Formats: sequence, structure tokens, C-alpha cells
Amino acid sequence: MSGFIFSLGIIILPGFIIGWILSKIKIPGLAGMILFGIIIGPYVLNLISKQMLDLSDQFRQIALVIILTRSGLNLDVKKLLKIGHSAILMCFLPASFEIAAITVIGHFLLGISFVESAMLGAVLSAVSPAVVSPRMINLINKNIGTDKQIPQVILAGASFDDIYVVVLFYSFLNIATSSSFSALSLLKIPTSLITGIVVGVVFGIFVGKLFVFLTKEKVLKVILIFGINVLFLYFEYLINQMNWNAFSYNALISVLVFNITIFIINKEKVKETSDTFNYLWIVFEIILFVLVGAKLQVKTLNSNILQMILTIFIGLFFRAIAVYLCFINTNLNIKERIFCVIAFMPKATVQASIGSVAQSKGVDPNGVILATSILSILITAPLFAFLIDFTSKRLLITPKNISKWNI
Repeated sequence: MSGFIFSLGIIILPGFIIGWILSKIKIPGLAGMILFGIIIGPYVLNLISKQMLDLSDQFRQIALVIILTRSGLNLDVKKLLKIGHSAILMCFLPASFEIAAITVIGHFLLGISFVESAMLGAVLSAVSPAVVSPRMINLINKNIGTDKQIPQVILAGASFDDIYVVVLFYSFLNIATSSSFSALSLLKIPTSLITGIVVGVVFGIFVGKLFVFLTKEKVLKVILIFGINVLFLYFEYLINQMNWNAFSYNALISVLVFNITIFIINKEKVKETSDTFNYLWIVFEIILFVLVGAKLQVKTLNSNILQMILTIFIGLFFRAIAVYLCFINTNLNIKERIFCVIAFMPKATVQASIGSVAQSKGVDPNGVILATSILSILITAPLFAFLIDFTSKRLLITPKNISKWNI
């Protein structure tokens, strides 16, 4: 127990300080947290207890629940539909292009199976809310690019993009871990989607209506949301234990839909609840990224690093094409489309959350998926965070600028 407490302390405090220092110089702190995790992990200094490492999967699941809860409690679906087809396409088209490219390229460059390569594509194709969201919110507050709803499109697209790739990842994982494959097992994908949505909506309506009578019970609302989210995970575990051929359930879909439904019913009353989950994320973000770094086998990175980098950038190339296609037949000019491409590139949160899942399930014994996902974070998070900040003032315009140009 003392080893666990020491590990928790050495993860949270130095991890927070490193992240805070890097954030002050406009570098995403999560990159520093990962590097710190590598240093104190079992393959370098070995300062983290085995008990803590064994619990990393549970911490990862809780972190993913908090990510989706924050997204759901801040996602206005009505605004997304009003923005138009480009916002809807951004939810799945860039990720689909990137997954398709990496599924093929990863198999030949990294020597893994097509199913493992598809899982890698799903992991790498998620855009990072941790990098993108604060920057888009900052642009909205400064009224930059808002005349054409550019930050709003990217924010909404990033939220749905994440759940889309997470669902695909677990679908590929089910195929990879199934002892036998049948056409009937393909029904697990639509059934997991349908049941996840239905359960999320039903619970969301109930809790959303209940919140009307709990206006002053701030703590109770947070506990209620978090507790039901955890119950979704347990329900998924029970369904998986039954091992039905044609039926499945995805808890993460329920988590997102549940919180979106609450937002729709109580749009004006969920801000304080959402803020609490933002504070929870500060702690779990540190634990998540440090533990991801700790689980990295450095020897895997050394043996395949060039192939991994090439795989990452080929995926980004196809992603860029897809983002550009999303804005065909819109009023965005070339500069604004280029900015959208840049803003939809950073990797971090989802890669850290699901990058190690395949290895823990015995599908990725050499840690290729985990190593490539960590490398994608270290490359894209600081690079594209800088490019978003640098290009936003040069590629986007404010309403004030527009009136000036029209004179």
C-alpha cells in the first residue's frame, strides 16, 4: 500500500509541475508528462509500484469516462446541425480516411496483421480535445473565425470524432480477440451502437428531469452522473461475460449520449456540473499521461521508430485531404481551409486512453500500437499546438477585419 501511495504522489505532484511549466511556454504539458512517465517507469528508473501499473487500465477507463462526460455536457447538437454538412462530415470523414490509410500502410511497414493495423488506425485517428478545445474556445472568446463558425465546427467535429474512433477501435478489438469469427458476430457492431444510444437516452431523460428538482444539490448531481457512468461500464462487463454471438453493448456510447441528453434538457443548469468534471480531469490527465509513458517499452520504439514516424505522417496526409474535402462547397477560403486542416491534426487524449488496451488484452504483445500512439502524441501535440496558435492570427479573420476590407 505504501508503494502505491508513493507512486501516486510521485506521479501527481511532479507531473503537475512539469505540465504547468510547459503550458507557460505554450507547449502542451501532456508531452512532458509522458516523458516523465518514461523516466520513472519500470524500463528506466523503476519508481512506480507494480500495484499502480496493474491499476493503469482502471485509471484509463475512468479518464475516458471523464473525457466523454465533459464532451457530452458541452456539446450542443442543435448548433452542430445548424452549422451544416461540413460539421457533420468532420465527425467521421477525416478519421475514416486516416484509418483506411494506416490499416494498409501499418501492415506492411510495421509487420502487424490487418486487424491490428486497423486498431492502430483507430487509435491514431482521434483528434485531441486536450489540445484543440482550449484553443478553439480562446478563438471564440476573441471572435476570431467566428463569422464562419470555424472554431465551433472544429470543436463539435473533435467531440464526435473521438467517440466514432473509440467505437471502431473496440469493434476491431472484439474481432481480434474472438476465438472464432462468424458473419453473425458482425451484428455486434450495430447492436452495440443501438443499445448504447437507447440506454444513454433513457437514463439521460430520467436524470435530466431529476435535475430540475436538484438545482441546489451540486455535489449530488456530480455523484449521480459519475456513478451512472461507472454503472454503464459494469453493465458492459456483464454483457461481455455472457458472450452472445450477435449482441453487444458499448458503455462509452451510453456515457456520451447520456451526458448529451442531460445537456439538451438542462442546458442552462449543467455548467457548474461540467466545471467539476473539468477539475477532475486535471488530476486524471496527469495520472493518465504519466502512466502511459511508464508502460512504454523503449526497445520497441528503438527498433521501429522510423517506420512508426512514416506511418503517422502518411495517416496525417490522408487526414488532411479528408478535412479539406469536408469544406468543399462552403464559403471558406483557402487560408481558412488550411487552418481547419492544421487544427484537426493534434493527437493526445484518446491515444493515451486506448493506446495500451490492445497490449493489455494480449493482441499487441510487442507494444507496437502503444509505442506508435505515444510517438504520435510527442510529435503532433506540441507541433500542431504551436501551428494552431501561430496560424490562427494569420489565416483567420475577425468581423472587424472583414468590415475594414470591405471599405
